[in-house]
Amino acid sequence: MKTKFILPIGVFAILTTMPNIAHALSSSMTHCMETGLGQANCTCAGGTNAGAKCSVDSQCPGSICSNSGGGITPPTPTICTPATCKPTTTGWGSCGVGANSYVECEATAECRGSLCVRGQNYRCVAGAYGNPSASNKTACAPCPSPGTSAAGSTSQSDCYIPAGTTGSDSTGTYKYTANCYY
Repeated sequence: MKTKFILPIGVFAILTTMPNIAHALSSSMTHCMETGLGQANCTCAGGTNAGAKCSVDSQCPGSICSNSGGGITPPTPTICTPATCKPTTTGWGSCGVGANSYVECEATAECRGSLCVRGQNYRCVAGAYGNPSASNKTACAPCPSPGTSAAGSTSQSDCYIPAGTTGSDSTGTYKYTANCYY
């Protein structure tokens, strides 16, 4: 006898990336249905109907119908929350291999349905400008000397000679009284 299962939103994504859970769910449901135990030994694991008798997942809002009497209990899928989906590091830092010294990265993490998706943001360090990305980590260039810029600058026009910088030429010495942008 073939049985179709209706899964809560987001569980399909977990099952496609975690085949062992899909197998455990399928084994458990087959056991409940084929042995004729039906609702007698199957209960909702977690969710709003925790502990209620069930024969299919659709009877368990926010959870799964699991076999509590046959020895095969599938793991409860993890629900993504901001408390559990966090970046692996905090703050801006080195991007590692393939990046020049003018690029820095920040780890990111966000819930997309029931999955925690991790990635990175890229920016140029202070004193450089450009538009780095995952596919082009060498896109930052230094500001012309003696210029600088704020971290995250994207154009050479963001570079400036800081107020207070002194210099000299054939007419004598001078001091910049305000930031002088390129």
